[in-house]
Amino acid sequence: MIVLTITSFIYSPTLVIFAPCNEVFDDAAPVCGGSCYQLLPGIGTFDLVFTIFIPLSFIISFNCILVIRVMKQKRRMLQKSIWKKNLGMLIQLLLISMLHVTGWMPVVIVILIVMTNNNPPIIVVELQASWVLLNIVYIAVITNPLVCMFAIPEIKEKMFSFLNSIHIRQQQISPIINTQTHKSSIKKN
Repeated sequence: MIVLTITSFIYSPTLVIFAPCNEVFDDAAPVCGGSCYQLLPGIGTFDLVFTIFIPLSFIISFNCILVIRVMKQKRRMLQKSIWKKNLGMLIQLLLISMLHVTGWMPVVIVILIVMTNNNPPIIVVELQASWVLLNIVYIAVITNPLVCMFAIPEIKEKMFSFLNSIHIRQQQISPIINTQTHKSSIKKN
């Protein structure tokens, strides 16, 4: 973990600052674009493989291995309490990791199409140029707390108890409503 942290602090700034390219800014374009090192054939391809393809493939493969291991454990251990706990953790893992994978998979597919074709389809070029696909990644980032809230029971219980305490406080502070009408108060006098 320490190696990954050190690598991330050295790798990205080095590429951005010392890349042998010139930034081109177009004020008329809706999106300026990324760093110019991503457009260099060698460095850009290495960056895509190192920062997107490999981590995504690790997430998918390790999740598959973990699901297979849990299923094998279920067959060996026929205890319902342990299986319920394992099933809950498995659902948590799958929900959170599938959110990440569904956010990044369209981006990876389009990048692979552009990298492998000399003349990629126009729709793919438009998707990549308009940065529509990268906004899908942000949707996954924004919805991650919601998925965690529903997938992890401890967070869900704390959230519901917090909302319940707010609801109880609001009921205690509410004003007294006068249910008498004007005519009934006149008749009593």
